[in-house]
Amino acid sequence: MDHNPDRIAVWPGYFDAKVSRRSGRRVPRDSSVLKPDLEGLFIASRALGLKKINHEVNLKDTPEVRGMIKVVRHLVEIEQNKVIK
Repeated sequence: MDHNPDRIAVWPGYFDAKVSRRSGRRVPRDSSVLKPDLEGLFIASRALGLKKINHEVNLKDTPEVRGMIKVVRHLVEIEQNKVIK
């Protein structure tokens, strides 16, 4: 099997808030999700405009965007920029 650097394997169990670290959760509890599923993670990441690993997207700070980020917060890094005129 060839390695494709544009793809990443995601196991929803690694992000399940109901699972303990000892049982397999790999992220801190505050970064975990209550009901992770691949389809939900995929839909939220695509709605945010994410396509590849290390892909950067600039979005307006709206409640809708914050909700989508909350779903995939364990997969993304957020930087807040201030626009100065």
